[in-house]
Amino acid sequence: MNEPTRPAHPDSVTDQAPLTKPRLRPIPRWVVAVGIPAMCLVAVASGWLLISTSATSTQLDALRTAGTLGVGTGGAVALWLAVRRQRSTELDLLQKYETHQLAERVAAQNAAAADRAATHAEHDARERRLTDLYLKAVEQLGSDKAAVRHGALYALERVAQDNVGQRQTVVDVICAYLRAPYPASPVEQPTHRRVVHRSLLTASKARRTTAITRPVAFTTPVSDLSGEARQEKEVRLTAQKIISGHLWPGDLKDPDPSFWADIDLDLAGATLFDTELDGVVVGKANFAAATFVGASRFDGATFSGRTNFDDAVFTADARFVGAKFENYSSFSEAKFNNDADFAAVRFFEPATLSGITFSGMARFKGARFSGETLFDATKFSSYTEFSDARFSDDAWFAESTFSGTATFERASFTSFTSFTDAVFNTATFQEANFAGSTEFIRAHFIDSAKFDQAHFGDDQLVDFGEAKFDKAEPEALRQYLTR
Repeated sequence: MNEPTRPAHPDSVTDQAPLTKPRLRPIPRWVVAVGIPAMCLVAVASGWLLISTSATSTQLDALRTAGTLGVGTGGAVALWLAVRRQRSTELDLLQKYETHQLAERVAAQNAAAADRAATHAEHDARERRLTDLYLKAVEQLGSDKAAVRHGALYALERVAQDNVGQRQTVVDVICAYLRAPYPASPVEQPTHRRVVHRSLLTASKARRTTAITRPVAFTTPVSDLSGEARQEKEVRLTAQKIISGHLWPGDLKDPDPSFWADIDLDLAGATLFDTELDGVVVGKANFAAATFVGASRFDGATFSGRTNFDDAVFTADARFVGAKFENYSSFSEAKFNNDADFAAVRFFEPATLSGITFSGMARFKGARFSGETLFDATKFSSYTEFSDARFSDDAWFAESTFSGTATFERASFTSFTSFTDAVFNTATFQEANFAGSTEFIRAHFIDSAKFDQAHFGDDQLVDFGEAKFDKAEPEALRQYLTR
């Protein structure tokens, strides 16, 4: 019988093919139940033959037969012993197999534990590197050397890109840097438009004098920025590009892997240059009292959180074409020194645009206002357009001044609308639709006022009480002016 193969040593289990668990072949019970009685029967028969047989030849035959039977019995016993030995060998092999399996399990557990320890160590090392890089970058932002500050900003960008949990923190640090005072002296402030206001005096002394904005007369010359201010401007431009570059999500079919989601911006009081936030997606945004130097673009931007532009100053053109404000937004007392384009803008929640000064053109063509909208006490100094605009909730233009041409052609006012104490130079409300209560109480129309084909939903809710038309009263309003 071939000697069974000895299993490999446990230390070398990883170098050998996996063992197959041996099968134990049990000794059939019939071998014992039949074999032993048969041998006893043969022995008894042989003895009986020896005793009862008288013939010599017959005795010899009986002896030969008995011997043969004895040898057979011995062979059977030997066979039984061999089976026992085989079983013992198989049991030993099974024990070795189980020992081998246990060694493999222990080795696998040890390897897994080592892998986990290595992973944790690698993670801890990476976290330490990021922390060290972050702390060093924050410290370098305070350097008096522009190159060092540039490097610090890029280091912070790397920290944020590699660690999602640190992105908002990094953005907060960069925003804090941009909120720091800009070191330009008053004479070094960027060029801005200066609008000349002239009074249009009517022939009648009884008519009141109203300031009307004419086209820009001149710009104020300014000196170039100093060396320090110029370098600081470049650093700030880098900071702005880092922020804006990671707030653009890309296309739906091709998302940008560098996009940082759910980022809030706090740039209150910051001085920002040539702002480019087209198509960005931002959470909450605070630009209160910020100064936007140069052209500012927010075309297609999405603000999902509360947005604050109160007291912000835009020194050049500002564009919000197609922007979406999904939460409450406010532009109270903001100043637009040049043109402001809000065409197709969407305000999904209440919006406060009270007290704004639009020194240039103000364009809200096709804008959608879903919540209550406040434009009260706002100054529109040049051409103003609300053509095709939609106001789904209350709209307030009380005490607003429209010094240039104001057009509300095809505008739709679904709810309460107030132009009480508003002042218009030239106003066009042709084909406008007023579905709710409408007030033009004490409104003053200096030049022409057109309401041709304008529709008022309920005549009883239209009030032009004490409205004043310096020129001929519109025929379309005759029924509302005579009662």
